[in-house]
Amino acid sequence: MDKEYAIEFNDISKKFKKFCALNNCNFKVAKNTIHGLIGPNGSGKTTCIKILLDILKPTTGQVYIDSFKNTDFQHLQQICYIPEKTNFYRNIKALPFLIQFGILCGYSKQESKIQAQKLMEQMNLTAFGAKDPNKFSSGMKKKYMIAIGLMNNPQIIILDEPTANLDPTARKEIYEIINQLKLRGKTILICSHILSELENIIDDITILAYSEVKYTGHFIKEQSNNWIITFNKNDALEIISDTLTILQNNHLEIIDKISDYKYLVKFNHNFQTAKTVISYLLKLNINFEEIIKEQISLENLYEQYVFSNEHQTVN
Repeated sequence: MDKEYAIEFNDISKKFKKFCALNNCNFKVAKNTIHGLIGPNGSGKTTCIKILLDILKPTTGQVYIDSFKNTDFQHLQQICYIPEKTNFYRNIKALPFLIQFGILCGYSKQESKIQAQKLMEQMNLTAFGAKDPNKFSSGMKKKYMIAIGLMNNPQIIILDEPTANLDPTARKEIYEIINQLKLRGKTILICSHILSELENIIDDITILAYSEVKYTGHFIKEQSNNWIITFNKNDALEIISDTLTILQNNHLEIIDKISDYKYLVKFNHNFQTAKTVISYLLKLNINFEEIIKEQISLENLYEQYVFSNEHQTVN
């Protein structure tokens, strides 16, 4: 197994009687990266996590943690899983409970106290150490859950919907914490449906749909060489049709019709800026109202692979 990967899913399938929850799934999570695991409800994400944590056994295939089988308890201890929500014990205080948890992880009482205070400070929860975490706000509860998960200094952190139902300020705080964890050398696997936020933080992405990996690879939020052209709405549709013919005759590809007056057009590599595109359209005597460069987003990628039967792996 490759030591540059923190997690490897090799040919993982899971069947529950006649139902196939995962079908020959392969993906890798590189060390010291933020990796998104996304897909519609019922796509197999939870089954993947349970197999990774050795809660479920795969029907076929093997999962590796840092090149060792995930059935090796020593390496399984490198992982912490932080669920979307949890219930704390009743009538506890945040800091004393965290210290006790550290003792369970193998720290001495003094070591645990130092680690707990450090984490409470990192989560901006120091002032609430004597409070009952059950009474925390949703954002504070999430940060306290992260603090608990980090007590034994895991190398791999799994976050399930880390910003669900949080206000914008709390979401920003959580993503800042995630970035700090990466800077400290941690590997983070995030399951989330908030694609617009996820795309700003991830290095790599795996898309599951219908029990299969539809896409896995590096993700860069970038702009394509496709341009959305809005033609003059005062022109007759026949003129728009003639204009499209001119574009096609000049080796430009009409990718999509957005409306009667708006089309997605693919230009070649010579047209990287709005200035070059505008100059070319004017040279062809084409009237237009607006041009906008298409941006490749995580939502675009999700729609492309979830609603298709394609499968692609990018190294």
